[in-house]
Amino acid sequence: DVDGHYHTNATGQGRGIAGMSMGGLGAWELGLRHPDLFAAAVSHSGYIGMLYKGPHPYEKGQVTFGTVDDAAKAQNPMVKWVVSIFGIDFANWKAHDPEQLITKMTPGKPALYLDCGTEDEFQFQDAAQYIHDVLTERHIEHAYFIGPGGHNFGFWGPREIESLKWLQEHVA
Repeated sequence: DVDGHYHTNATGQGRGIAGMSMGGLGAWELGLRHPDLFAAAVSHSGYIGMLYKGPHPYEKGQVTFGTVDDAAKAQNPMVKWVVSIFGIDFANWKAHDPEQLITKMTPGKPALYLDCGTEDEFQFQDAAQYIHDVLTERHIEHAYFIGPGGHNFGFWGPREIESLKWLQEHVA
C-alpha cells in the first residue's frame, strides 16, 4: 500500500521497520521472518525475549526460560497481551520468537537495532541484554543501547532520533 501511494524504493533493501514496546517485538519478528522485505529492524523496549524468565537483574550464564504455560499465568500485562496474540501453542511461539528466529538468520539480514531503559517497568532490559549476548556470541552485528529510562516516551523520544539515524545508514 505504501509503495503504491508514495515514491519509495520498493525493494527489501529500501525498507526498514521499527517499533516501541509490543511494536518492537513486531518489528523484529517481521524483519527476522521476512529478511527479503526488510533491510533493517528496530526494537525500542520490545518484548524480544518472549520466554526469558530471569534472572532479574540479568546475569550472563544464569538465564532461565519459562514455558508458554508460565506465560499464560503471568501477571505482567504485556505478557498477557502476547498470550492473547500467540495463544498457548509452543510451536506458534517458537515461530515468532526473535531469539528462535535469530538462529535461522543470515548475519546482517536484516540489520538489527535494540535498546531498552534500565528502569523498564516490565524488566525488558534483562531480556534485551540476553539477546545482545546471543547476537554477540553468534557474531551478528547489531546496534545496542541500555541506559537510563523507563518504558515510556521519555526514554523512546531521544532513542528514536538515534534509531532513525541508524536506519538511514542501513536502508537503501
